[in-house]
Amino acid sequence: MTAEDVLEVLEACAAQGLPVWVDGGWAVDAVLGRQTRPHDDLDLAARVEDRPALEALLAGLGLVRQAGGPAWNPVYRDGGGRSVDLHLFRLDAEGRGVMDPDDPAIAYPAGSFDGRGVIAGRAVDCLPADILWRLKTGYPPRDRDLLDLAALQAAFGFTRTGD
Repeated sequence: MTAEDVLEVLEACAAQGLPVWVDGGWAVDAVLGRQTRPHDDLDLAARVEDRPALEALLAGLGLVRQAGGPAWNPVYRDGGGRSVDLHLFRLDAEGRGVMDPDDPAIAYPAGSFDGRGVIAGRAVDCLPADILWRLKTGYPPRDRDLLDLAALQAAFGFTRTGD
């Protein structure tokens, strides 16, 4: 996904009044204010109640839902290599964004939807740097996660336990 692809999706969401928050690698780049690596997809956090409108919007952009995966984490792709990975959540009483209704531990921490960043010169809503760090250190990192962690560490001084 190019920065232009990302902005197209975000601008379409804004035009429809659909709040979304950039997550994943693009969120890391957003909080850094620059693109640090290529991205295969755009991870977006969104309210579960906005799913029907988001599905229609993504279909209008030529993105088709892929089979499989949990209902709270649908993936949409087109034939041109664009991919959007939705992370649908409901806010709970503690302000966490619970994604899996059967496992409330699968959730964005409180404060996850307070971030702002910049992609290709445009201000975007995204997960804040500290939340991104917390999430990306919560599972065994892949090569691209190691790049994201190194960039966050250099910019914000975060350190992993045991480093």
